Amino acid sequence: MIGALTAILVTLGGAGGALLRGWTEDLAARTGCPSWIAIFAVNVVGCFAMGLLFVWIEASFRQSGSSRLMRHPRHHQLTRFTNLMGTDPTRTPTEINRSQPGLRLASGFFLTGFLGGFTTFSAYALDSLQLGLSGHWWWLGMNMVGTLLLGMASAAAGLEIGIRSLGLRNCQ
Repeated sequence: MIGALTAILVTLGGAGGALLRGWTEDLAARTGCPSWIAIFAVNVVGCFAMGLLFVWIEASFRQSGSSRLMRHPRHHQLTRFTNLMGTDPTRTPTEINRSQPGLRLASGFFLTGFLGGFTTFSAYALDSLQLGLSGHWWWLGMNMVGTLLLGMASAAAGLEIGIRSLGLRNCQ
């Protein structure tokens, strides 16, 4: 039953994210903004949201430790949060998700579905190709390098803000 519900939530989240991206692209077209800038903004905002929501979902739905946040460089500082960081490194993410359906449902809707539908690598690739084919080398480089660097920085900022917000709400 959880598998079917997860699939439905991923589908609904993906539809919502794709609609928001479509509206963003439509707004850009109506205002004369190049489509690649709209996709650039969508991807950077989506990376930030991914980092932030990842932390909040882990903190809200993780019930027995073994958080995916164990890979964070400051994971040792997160051990003070209730049930977030477990000591059993043998449990796989699949086992954890199977035992914690709320985590799987929230991750499916928000991370895989909504943000997967909102952000887009294919549009980024096509826009980059078109910039290169039209000889706009400076903008091609800015789009490719900027998306990568700002995307990573945005995801890191989202993670950091999420972690800091935990300190205000869940500190023991």
